[in-house]
Amino acid sequence: MYIAIKLVSGVERGVEIRYSLDGEVRYVTIAPRAEAKLVKDVDGYERSAEVVMQGVLRPPKSGTYVFLVEAGDGESRLVIESRELSLRSDGGILVSTPIHLLDTGFYRYRLEHVSRAPITKVRMFWLREDGVVEPIGRDNSYVQRGTSIVVQGLRDGCRAMLTSIGIVSEAPVRNGVAELSLGDLKPPIDVCLELVCGSVREKVVCLSGVWGGDVYRIDTVESLRRHGLR
Repeated sequence: MYIAIKLVSGVERGVEIRYSLDGEVRYVTIAPRAEAKLVKDVDGYERSAEVVMQGVLRPPKSGTYVFLVEAGDGESRLVIESRELSLRSDGGILVSTPIHLLDTGFYRYRLEHVSRAPITKVRMFWLREDGVVEPIGRDNSYVQRGTSIVVQGLRDGCRAMLTSIGIVSEAPVRNGVAELSLGDLKPPIDVCLELVCGSVREKVVCLSGVWGGDVYRIDTVESLRRHGLR
């Protein structure tokens, strides 16, 4: 019997913030909340700055949410999954159209703000149905560190395969290791790991709550018992 041991988690709480100047990415960071205050170069008036905030939201309660964006001069665009929410200005705050979110769901989001002003300031919150305003951050946002997972402890000469409803991805096993893409699947996902060795296809183990960037080691119960682990 095989088991999977997670060695490295690919998910981190927070918000990925990416800052670009004239299309060139200057830095990428994972921040505790969706807040960026950036001073551009001296000649910033002639240049274009862009701030992108993105991650995966997990609502604390099911209900209708309204997103609030505080930004300086420029234009903002907010997308939740594949739906772009319109933003209207209300007293210096951009207010989105309402959207219904479930507490059992994970929702990819992306906020883009482009500006030619010398200072780019962007913050994002949401207004819950019960009237509570919360910042988007560590309490409700996750960032995955990659788009693939690494699996160790596999048989050389075989091919590793991730399956869900169908085949997600395949990769050769080299030195006992395979790196498998998660494709466009929205994290966290449930997948099964299979090995194809010649004409033999074997289901090894099923993994739940998988994020890009996870690292696993496959072992057997017998091996763990020999090493005093249960």
